[in-house]
Amino acid sequence: MSAPLPAKAEEPASARLYGYTFFHLNLCFSSIEEEQRAQVIARCYWPMLALASEHGIPLGIEASGYTLEEIEKRDPAWIAQMRHLIGLGLVEFIGSGYAQLIGPLVPARVTQANLLHGAQVYQRLIGTQPTLALINEQAYSAGLIPLYREAGYRAVLMDWDN
Repeated sequence: MSAPLPAKAEEPASARLYGYTFFHLNLCFSSIEEEQRAQVIARCYWPMLALASEHGIPLGIEASGYTLEEIEKRDPAWIAQMRHLIGLGLVEFIGSGYAQLIGPLVPARVTQANLLHGAQVYQRLIGTQPTLALINEQAYSAGLIPLYREAGYRAVLMDWDN
């Protein structure tokens, strides 16, 4: 026999909802022509930073080292602003390596080199080594975890429904 239901459902001690959003930046996306990259930065990437700087909305930003270098070439002020917002705690930078490669499809040493080169670019351009990584292309393999840990990451995330 089951116990009767309480007259009123008990509410949790804290009814607050905490959300987290992050943006994946990729200037190498196949639909973006090279001559359109400056437009993408101006029309998409700057408004994203404005969410944090003008509205105080904390967010995560993920980009490959290559994408950051491409942004730096075209709009160094964007890199400076992101670096500033990271310092204020309004942006958490999420790493992924130098190139957006599919880790399980390449030898481990290629993934290691990609993560290392990405870390060097992150340090040079934004002055930080992220501890959270996005696993590219929804391609998880248990063998990736030791490589990310070795590269200094403490946590990984991935999109599973895209």
